[in-house]
Amino acid sequence: PKSPRHRSFIPDDDDDAILDPIQLMQHLRNKESQLALLVIDYDALSAKFKTTDDREKVLIDKVAHQKQTIYALEDEAEKRRVDMELMREEFASAKLHVVRLQNIIDLKNASETARVKSWDVFRRLYTLDQESDELAFENVKIGDEGAMIVSSSMDAFTALTSLSLAGNNIGLRGIDALSVPLIETKLRIINFSHNWLGDDAAPTLAVVIKNTGVQTINLSSNRISCEGAVVLARVLEGDAQLTSLKLEDNRVGVRGIQALSQALLVNTSLSFLSIKQNQIGDYGSTSVASMLRLNQGLTDLNLVANDIRDAGIRELCAGLAENFTLRNLRLLNNDNMGPASKKLLVTMQQTSVSKKLRIYF
Repeated sequence: PKSPRHRSFIPDDDDDAILDPIQLMQHLRNKESQLALLVIDYDALSAKFKTTDDREKVLIDKVAHQKQTIYALEDEAEKRRVDMELMREEFASAKLHVVRLQNIIDLKNASETARVKSWDVFRRLYTLDQESDELAFENVKIGDEGAMIVSSSMDAFTALTSLSLAGNNIGLRGIDALSVPLIETKLRIINFSHNWLGDDAAPTLAVVIKNTGVQTINLSSNRISCEGAVVLARVLEGDAQLTSLKLEDNRVGVRGIQALSQALLVNTSLSFLSIKQNQIGDYGSTSVASMLRLNQGLTDLNLVANDIRDAGIRELCAGLAENFTLRNLRLLNNDNMGPASKKLLVTMQQTSVSKKLRIYF
C-alpha cells in the first residue's frame, strides 16, 4: 500500500503514481529556486517602498520650507505695504510743506545759488529726526531764504532745545522769519554767530531773549555796534533767564560796554559775558570796573583784545578788589599794558577777596 506521508510531495493529481526520489529532489530544487526569486522580489519591493518613503519625507520637508518662505514673503509684503503707506503720508506732508514754503518765499525770483541752497536746506530738514533736541546748519551759507525754510519747519521738532545757524549769511529778513517760531519753542541754546544780523536785528533778538527761556546765546561776528548793544542791554535789565552772552568780534565800543555794564548792576542771572575784540579801551574798562563792584552774578568775563592799557588795568583791579563772585578774567592780547600793570594783575590774583580769581593776561 502507498505511504500517506509522501502524497503531499507528488507533483500531479494521480494518487496512484509511485514517488520517484530523483523527481522529488528536482521538484524541491525548483521550489527552492522559486522561493529565492520570491525573496528577491520581496527585497526589491521593500527597497522601492523605502525609497518612496524617503522621497515622501523630502517632499514633506520641501513643502514645509515653501510654506515658511510663503509666510516670510507675506510678512515682507505686509511690511512693504506699511512702508508704502508711510511714504505716501510723508509725501503728502512734503507736498503740504512745499505749499507752505511757497507762501513764505518766492524761490522763482531768487538767484540760482539761493534756490539750490534753499532746497538743499529743505531736503536736509526733511530727513532729520524730528525727535532730535538739536538742529544745526553751520557754515553752509543758507542765507535769508534758508533761514525762512528753517523757520517754517521748526514746529515739527517738538523736542528742540538747541539751534545753531552759525556762519550762514543770515540778515534781518532771516532773523525776523525765525523770531516767531523761536518764541514758541523750548530752546535753551542759540548760536547765531558769524552772520550779518547787525544793529537792525537787535530789537528782534531782544524780543527772542525776553520771551523765551533761552539761557545761552552767541552773537559773535555779527556787525553789532553800540546801538545794538544798547538794545540788548535793556533786555538784561529785565527778567531774562540768560546766563551766557557772547558778543565777540563786534563793534560794541565804549558806549555799548557802558550800557551792558549798567544792566549788569541789577542783573544776577548772567554768569558768562564775552566782549572779546570790541574796542572798549580804557574808557570802557572804567564802566566794567564800576559794574564789578556791585555785580553778584558774573563768574566769567572775557575782555581779550580790547586795547586796554595801564589806566584801564588800574580801574579793573580797583573794581576786582570789591568783587566776590568773579572766577575768571581774560585779558590776553591787550598788548599795550606795561610791566607795572602785569605786576598789579598778579598781586590782584593773589589777594582777591574770593581767593579763587584767575586772571589770564
